[in-house]
Amino acid sequence: MLQTHLIIVDECGPGLFSSTGVAKCFNCPTGTYSSQKRNKACISCPNGTVTVINAAKGIEDCGSEFMFASESLIAVNPTSKTSI
Repeated sequence: MLQTHLIIVDECGPGLFSSTGVAKCFNCPTGTYSSQKRNKACISCPNGTVTVINAAKGIEDCGSEFMFASESLIAVNPTSKTSI
């Protein structure tokens, strides 16, 4: 009797990558993003922009360094929406 085996492989989704695009995936580092599935590499943000998070999922996560620097000066309590 012939047996078949189903092999399920996890794809590297947006914000992730690996050398094969599947299996053990890693977060895209700060300053890069990936927006597709099966990513083998992350894409650098355009000149003059960066991401402030790992695993950015799209170019919309890239912003100017000045914008992120000024936002980091204001801390917000997420439950009360008041400045700290």
